[in-house]
Amino acid sequence: MRRNGILLLSLLIGLLLFATAWAQEDLPGTHTPDTQQSFHPPQMLGAAPTAVLQTDHDTSPIILADIDASDSCSGATALSQVPGGDTDLTIKDLTVEAGDPALACAWGTPGPDDAQGFHTGWYQFTASEHGLITIDTNGSNYDTVVSVFKDGDPIDGTPICDDLQPVACNDDANGLTSRVQFTAVKGTTYYVQFASWNTGLSGNGELRFALTTESISSLWKPMAGMSEARSRHATAIVGSNIYVIGGQTVDFDPFNLDAEPTLTTRIDKYNTATGNWTSLGNMPSPAPNAGYANTTAAYVNKANNLGGCTSGCIYLPGGYNGGATFDGTHWAYDIAKNQWLEKGNIGDQVGWPDGSNPFAWAASVTKPDQTGYYLLGGLSSQPAITDTTAIVSDRVYFYRVSDNTWLDNAPDLNTARYGHMAAYVGGKICVIGGIESSGIITPNGECWNPNGGISWKQNIEPLNESRYAAGSAVGPDGKWYIYGGGGYDYQALSTVEVYDPANPDAGWVTLDPTHDLGITDALPPRIWPRGGFVGNYLWAVGGNDSTD
Repeated sequence: MRRNGILLLSLLIGLLLFATAWAQEDLPGTHTPDTQQSFHPPQMLGAAPTAVLQTDHDTSPIILADIDASDSCSGATALSQVPGGDTDLTIKDLTVEAGDPALACAWGTPGPDDAQGFHTGWYQFTASEHGLITIDTNGSNYDTVVSVFKDGDPIDGTPICDDLQPVACNDDANGLTSRVQFTAVKGTTYYVQFASWNTGLSGNGELRFALTTESISSLWKPMAGMSEARSRHATAIVGSNIYVIGGQTVDFDPFNLDAEPTLTTRIDKYNTATGNWTSLGNMPSPAPNAGYANTTAAYVNKANNLGGCTSGCIYLPGGYNGGATFDGTHWAYDIAKNQWLEKGNIGDQVGWPDGSNPFAWAASVTKPDQTGYYLLGGLSSQPAITDTTAIVSDRVYFYRVSDNTWLDNAPDLNTARYGHMAAYVGGKICVIGGIESSGIITPNGECWNPNGGISWKQNIEPLNESRYAAGSAVGPDGKWYIYGGGGYDYQALSTVEVYDPANPDAGWVTLDPTHDLGITDALPPRIWPRGGFVGNYLWAVGGNDSTD
């Protein structure tokens, strides 16, 4: 596992060009940090999602020597140089295999079986970077249909060509020739099929195609970095400040049961208005020099009348601090006094979910009326991620700050999960994604109305990509943003998905790759990014870029 330096990134979600101009005027400062800047510079987005970036990238195709297409998907000819250009081939001897996919975009039903077309030829390539790919058959002397696919599930063991997921398809873009354009994701292998709409050909049938690519510029912009890189940390946003608490700082292999990370007790504050970091010292911990990781934090803007919290406090409900079990100590950080206070814990007041052991990997949601926060799901056993017999919680607890009391009268989740994301969105508390007790990384979610709802309902569409340990935040537009995290292959995801509770039927929408959190080597995707919105800016702090 490689650990990124702490990154701060912001994503402007304002609408239209007016919002873009406003953001440029009110851009948070980029002052020199108080501490040494991390290896990777932080990032911040400087354009609205609806704006089109103008780039100076050269989109001229690179000339590629003629390479014969394969007659089958399983033997697809590798294109070692992408972009390529002006490849001239004959296709008369190419045939259709029984397993060739139907041409989803074709006019009518070309071909004798399921609109598969005729004279199909296959190529494949692996994208070396994010890019906008264009494939054009202009100049071919027959009626072409172009389709692009990728592996539907790279880790399920199914042969790729039996599990093709459509990416792009076009029949007639310029007369009878075809043109597709799609966004390639770095490291993804794509399969390109060229088919003839007609069984008959003029002569040998000459296929000419060109591939061009345009590099994608990230909309995330670097900001001041912290001196100590970390992942598995917790964050809380209070006004214009981001508080970063605990986490782990040294690489370790989560698949090695004997490995233990190096934990930190640090708490740091980043002022988004000035761009400055401030060290706030260290939080207490039952174990010497061991902070908390794999946990969550919730800011509740209300005094706790029993034992401190003069105004608002940041609550941290235990977590991993070394050893074979989790620690269930419940901490509150009094912001005004820069002081840590120990509060009542779940085990003493209502009992741990499995009867005896504290848990971690839960998600927290602050109640809008600021009377307390919910703690949802979690993991009571170790190791995380790869254990198919994990002890996973479906419990939902509420901590009431006025009398330092945990309540367990909320309905249980339908699906026990950990490493999931949660938010108060559209008047409901919703959870999405995470890892189930069987070890399955799920895209599914569920919601509960805390104002009279008697049970959780699976009334939120699943994510487009299964993920765990992703960033999660509700924007000032009321939409729920999910970014980064680990995918079904345990590798870091770069995509950003958005859910609009005002339009639930649209489900989760994946933003275009200019919004991806991780499209370059300098800005890699990451698992466990943390942060949230400050005004119209979404900030992401830290994380690790892979699990191996």
